[in-house]
Amino acid sequence: FFPDYLVQVKREGLANIALEEKEAEIYLLITVPKHPAEATANLLAPLVVNATQGLASQIVLYQSGYTTKHFLFPPEQQRSCG
Repeated sequence: FFPDYLVQVKREGLANIALEEKEAEIYLLITVPKHPAEATANLLAPLVVNATQGLASQIVLYQSGYTTKHFLFPPEQQRSCG
């Protein structure tokens, strides 16, 4: 859905989940409202997961330009599904 999405976290931000940069799994929180075509993703604060250790942290990407509500589908698809 977001091919240009880039998560940049300082090494200190990964220390609390004992994670090296290359091992990270990134997950986004998705909000699905009454009309699923209007679903949004929180690109501002992804979940960064260390699957090996079973640890995770929600990291806020300050000064990234991302917000907590990015539509998954373009407006024309939202209208056609509603």
